[in-house]
Amino acid sequence: MPPDSTPMPPAETRLVSLDSAVARAAQWLLSRQHEDGHWVFELEADATISSEYILLQHYLDTIDVELEQEIARYLRATQGAHGGWSLLLWRRLRPQ
Repeated sequence: MPPDSTPMPPAETRLVSLDSAVARAAQWLLSRQHEDGHWVFELEADATISSEYILLQHYLDTIDVELEQEIARYLRATQGAHGGWSLLLWRRLRPQ
């Protein structure tokens, strides 16, 4: 065994750890559930949805110029130094 590796815990220990992680995740979700049963979280998406929306509006010839300009400002603000867009926000925050 290489010096920097650690042995796997027994299967029973791994299952207890997994059960504990699932219970914590469930409790976290339940703690954020609204009284009527729904959840609200911020939706993050890459530039694809925004840019495809602009494309669709042009295809349908239903262009909202003010909204398009707002979306374009957002797209330019999220553009990476390399000229493209990351699929994940955390990659913009922590470049490899």
